[in-house]
Amino acid sequence: MARVVTHEELPADAGLSALGVLMRLGGALGMWVGVYALIMVLMLSMSLGVVGLLGLGVLQSYLHTRAGKALSFVRPGADRLVWAYVGVSLLHTVALLPFLDELPPSFSAVSYVVLGLSASWPLVVVGLMLRPQARAVLAAMKASRKRIFAEDLGITGTAALMTAMGFVGVVLVGLWMVLVVQAGTLKAGFAGWLTVMLGAGFLLRSFLHARAGVVQLRRFNPSGFRAACGQYGLVSVFTTAVVALMMLLGAISAGLVALLMLIPVVGIFMAWPHIVRDAGTVELRADLEDDESPPIRPARDQGLVMLGMVLLAYGAYGACGSLLLLVIDMPGLAEAAGTDLSSLGMPETATWQSLLTTATSLWAGVELVGMTPRRKVAVAANVGIIATMTVLAAIDSFKSLELLMDSPFGGRRMLQPQTIGMTIGQVLAPLALPVVILVQVLRKPSPIEVNVEEIF
Repeated sequence: MARVVTHEELPADAGLSALGVLMRLGGALGMWVGVYALIMVLMLSMSLGVVGLLGLGVLQSYLHTRAGKALSFVRPGADRLVWAYVGVSLLHTVALLPFLDELPPSFSAVSYVVLGLSASWPLVVVGLMLRPQARAVLAAMKASRKRIFAEDLGITGTAALMTAMGFVGVVLVGLWMVLVVQAGTLKAGFAGWLTVMLGAGFLLRSFLHARAGVVQLRRFNPSGFRAACGQYGLVSVFTTAVVALMMLLGAISAGLVALLMLIPVVGIFMAWPHIVRDAGTVELRADLEDDESPPIRPARDQGLVMLGMVLLAYGAYGACGSLLLLVIDMPGLAEAAGTDLSSLGMPETATWQSLLTTATSLWAGVELVGMTPRRKVAVAANVGIIATMTVLAAIDSFKSLELLMDSPFGGRRMLQPQTIGMTIGQVLAPLALPVVILVQVLRKPSPIEVNVEEIF
C-alpha cells in the first residue's frame, strides 16, 4: 500500500500507535485505581450514587484501554472504540459535578483532580483523531481492510518515554530507600529487611526501565530493546509478587477487604510492564501476507510525535486546572480537605508561572505532533520555562533549609541527608521528560535499517 501520510517526517500511521500506547497506559492505571476506590467506597457503605459514579469511571477507563490497544496495533475500526470512550468520558465528567460536594473532604480533593483529567484528555484525543493525517490513515485502513504501521512500530517513542519515566523512578525510589534506611527499618527484623529488599527491587526495576529506553535511543536496535524490556518485565513480576506476598500476609489479620485490594494493586504495578511487553510487536493476522509485513526501520519523527502528545496532555490538564480555579472555590476546598492541592498536580493560584508553563507545553506539543519546522524553538522555550520554574522552586527549597538551620529549633543536626536528597529529587524529577525531549529533537535520525526477520 502506498504511503498515505505525505509529510515525510511523520510516521506512516500518523502517530495513531503512539496515541494508543498512551491511552493504554492511562486507561489501565485509571481502571485499576477506580477498582481500588470502588472497593473502599463499598467498604465505607457510601451512597449508591457514588458507587455508580465510580463504576462509570471504571467503565470509562476500560473503554480507554480497549481503544488504546486497538490503536497501538492500528487495527481497522479502532476509531469507533475511541469515539465510544470519548462519549462515556463526557458523560462521566458531567455526572461527576453534582457529587463533588457530597464526598468526604479527602475524596473531594482527589475528585477535582479526576475532573481535570476527565475533561482535558478526551479533548486532546478528539483533536488528535481529527487531524487530516489521522483521518487519511483511518480512511485508508477502512477502504483496504489492511493495517498501516509506523516505520519503527512506535518503539522509539516508547523508548523515549521509558527513559524519562525510568530516570524519575530511579531518583524517587533511591530517595525513598535513603529515608527508609535512615529511619532504622533494618532494625525491625524480617519485615524491615523485606521492605528494604523490596525497595532495592523497585530501584533495579527503575534502572532497567531507563536502560531499556537508552539502549534504543542510542542506536536503533529493536532486538536489543526487546531483550532489555524482557529484563525489565522479569524484575517487574518479581517486585509485584513481593508486594502481593506482603499484602497477603496482612490480609490474614485484616480480612476479606484487604485481600480484595490485592487485585487492583497487582493490576497497577503490572499495567506498564504489560504494555512494554507488546512494544514493537505485531499480531500477524490471516489478512497480512508475508510481503505485506511491516518493515522495521527508524522513523523520521524519532518518537517525537508521542512525546508531543505527552506535552499536549500536560498542557491541556494545566489549562483545565486554571479554568477550574476561575469557576470553583478551590481555597475553600483546600481548607475543607486539609491538604495542599498543588501536591496533587493542581496549582493553588493561577500564577503567571503555571500559565506560562501550560502555554509553552501546548505550543511544543502541537509543533511536535505536526513535526513542523518550529518544533525546536517551541521545545527549547518549553524546556527553558520548566528549567527556570524548577530552579526557582529549588532556590525556595534551599532557602527553607537555610532558615531551618538558623532557627532555634533547627541547626545542622536537623539537616539530615534525606532532607537534602528530597530537595535534590524535587529539582531533578520535573526535568527528566523535558531534557529527553530536547535531546531527541536536536539529535540526527539513526541511519541504521533493521530487517523484520531479525525481530520475529
